[in-house]
Parts: sequence; structure tokens; C-alpha cells
Amino acid sequence: MSKTIQKLEQTQRLNPKQILEASIMQLNIFNLEKRVLEEVEKNPALEIEDNSNDESNDSQEDEFDEFDFEELVSNPDEYEYINKNRRSDYSNQLTDVQSVSLYDDILSQMNELNANEDEIKIAKQILGNLDEDGFLPIELVLIADRLGFKESYVEEVKNKIQNLDPPGIGSLSIEECIISQLKKYYPNDNLSLEIIEKYFDDFSKHKYNNIAKKLNCSKDVVYKTAQLISALNPSPAINYNSSKADHILPDLIIEEIDGDWDVQINELNIPNIKISQQYIHMLRKYNDNNDVKKFVKQKLNNAEWFISAINQRNNTIRKVMKSIIKKQSQYFDSDKRILIPMILKDLAQDINMDISTVSRVCNGKYVQMPWGIKELKSFFSEGIKMNSGKNISSLVVKDILKDMINNENKSSPYNDEKLTNQLNKLGYIIARRTVTKYRESLKIPISRLRKI
Repeated sequence: MSKTIQKLEQTQRLNPKQILEASIMQLNIFNLEKRVLEEVEKNPALEIEDNSNDESNDSQEDEFDEFDFEELVSNPDEYEYINKNRRSDYSNQLTDVQSVSLYDDILSQMNELNANEDEIKIAKQILGNLDEDGFLPIELVLIADRLGFKESYVEEVKNKIQNLDPPGIGSLSIEECIISQLKKYYPNDNLSLEIIEKYFDDFSKHKYNNIAKKLNCSKDVVYKTAQLISALNPSPAINYNSSKADHILPDLIIEEIDGDWDVQINELNIPNIKISQQYIHMLRKYNDNNDVKKFVKQKLNNAEWFISAINQRNNTIRKVMKSIIKKQSQYFDSDKRILIPMILKDLAQDINMDISTVSRVCNGKYVQMPWGIKELKSFFSEGIKMNSGKNISSLVVKDILKDMINNENKSSPYNDEKLTNQLNKLGYIIARRTVTKYRESLKIPISRLRKI
């Protein structure tokens, strides 16, 4: 006979608004413009604001302010939400602008981890066979046979790539992709990881009751995992789906005013949207008709939460950029443009946000500065120790290495060992293997090929 047990526990659940905010957060300005136009087309409660008629807009805003959105849907079950993270028509039509390809970005991160030559060879084969969503459509044994390595070793390299940014790159299936993102963004959520690893077939078919029975838990616990996963990215290469880039659209524009840096969101191409007054009138007019009332309330909630998600995205990006400026003061407040070692965790602690949120904000986003445009991710780097005990950004070491090669005697160029000795004399504690990785990441050929 089954026993009824009552227990008190805390569970984390993402409501539809949080899921929407997470999906909007990862979009850069180019993709956001597409997303806004699609939402306006689908949701009649949203409309593009026309600034030509200021007087009518003022009167509408007064009436809009009087409307209490707390009267709208409070139960998520009544709220109609289509997760834009899932593969849809619009996501397949987006054309992103990137100055760095997925191939180069992942190889750069592998070099930062001091990957050896064999790992780089395997990584190049994996990256060269990815599909447009970032998945690996061929079996690992084919790569192993082609390069002469054991399949287990190829799998180790694949797992390393999956743990890089964005997580999930190189996965063989959507299941692997989700597991990679769960391990990176929610390392302590063992239950969600167990559900995906052991019961993915039932989970993908929404058989939450079956999973709950197998785990001897409530359906709400499984539903929490479903909400969590709906905020993950099923297409990890979404911001790299353009092989050719003509230009970059910055998400942020910063300018120095009276000694302080002013951070502005680049909203030039983003349409101004607002709640349709017609739908607010409709809600009041058909207040006694439950079917109409429910439909209108859903659309108004969609519209209000979508606008809120965009505002949340902009505020978070601005907050992250201000923190970067504060942390990298030697770069922004000095003509030498020196970057110090900084990782995602440093920024997350400074602005009291989750590391996954900071990662979503920085991935694929660009900032326009008075001296050029730079990707937010490029402000992050690991540190190289000096003899004095001071940590220097690996990006600084790469710049020094590049200058040394540019100024070398081309009739007798430095090999990697000589470059290592030169850097060691300057006080940098660095191995020859690391110098080789840095040189390759800079796309500089070996000394023999540089000789004139």
C-alpha cells in the first residue's frame, strides 16, 4: 500500500516572463529587429508607434497609464506563450553579422586553453563538419579513422568544444546540446540533468507523469525542468549563421562626456512598439464575455511582457557594459588600451547577476567606441603570470608577440623557442607550447615561411 508523505521543499521555477526575457537577452541588435517585426505581425495587441501624431499619442498615453496591468493574466496556465528559442521560421531566415566566424572563435578558445596539436587537428575536423545550427552530423569514428586517433580521444575533444562558449557546439543531438548547457549554466541542478540523461524520450514527448512516477516526485518538479530547458538555446550557432559579413551593427554606443563614459543602446533600427489602445478598449467592452476576455488578456499579456523583455535586455546590456568599463579602466581611460585579465565570473559578481546571463549578454554583441568597434567577449581573457607576481591579460601577450614578429629580421626570423625566450626575458612566465598556440591563433606562419 502506497504511503502519503508530506514534505516542505523549495524549487526554482521559471515563469513565462522569465523564459521570454532569457530568449530576448541572447539576441543581438540585428536579430532583435527581426524578432520585433515578427512579434508585431503575430500579436495584434502590439503596434509600431507612429511619432507623427504627438497630440493623439499623448492622450493615448494618459489613458494607457490609467490601465492596471495587474488585472491581466496572473496564472501562467492561461498565458499563451510560444518559446522563440525553439527552431522557428524566423530563426532560419535570420542573417547575423559577425566579424569572427564560429570556426575561428572556437579555435581561439581552444588555444586559450593550451590545447595541444592533436586536439587542434581534431577540433578543426569537428568544426569543419558542423551544420548551420552548430551540430555535428557525422559519426566520431569517421573523424577518428581519418586522423588516425582513437574514437574515445576524439570524443574527449568534442566534449571540450561543447563546454566552450556558446555551450553545446559540436553536439551529436539536441539531447547532448541541452546537457552541455545544463552543466554550464546550472551545474547544481542534478535533478534536471538526471531527467534529460535518463528520460529524454519521455521528456521530448511531454510525458511528465511518466517521469514523475519513475522519479517518485511530483509533476510540478518535472514541469520546473521543462521551464528551465525552454530558456536554453537549441541552436547554439544562431549568432554565427552568416559566413560573409559586410558590416557590423553595434548594440551599444559609448562616448566620453566630461570625463565619464556615457553608454547608450543603439536603437536606431529597432521599431518603437506600444500596446494597442484598441485592445485595451476591447477588454473593457467585452468584460462580460469570458471567451473574448481571455483571448484579449492573453494578447495584452504577450504584448506587455514582450516590451518589458526588451527593456530588461537593454538595461542588462547597459549594466554589463558599465561594469566592463569599470573593470577595464586601464583600457578605456588610457591611451595605451591595456586589458587586464577578466572572466565572466568577475563581471557576474560585480553586477550581482548569474554567469549565464552575462554570457548571453556578451555573446555576439558589439560596442562602438570612439576608436572602433569591439565585441563584448573580447574584453574577457585569462591571465599570464609575470615574474613580479602580477597577472597580465593573454591578449596583451598576444599583442607583444605580434609586435616582436613584425619587427624581427625577416632574413632570420624568430622561431617559437626564441620568441619564448624573448618573452621570458621581459618577465612573462610562458611556455613555448603556449607561444605556439598564440602565434597560430594570430594566424602567423612558422619562422621558415616568414623568411625572406
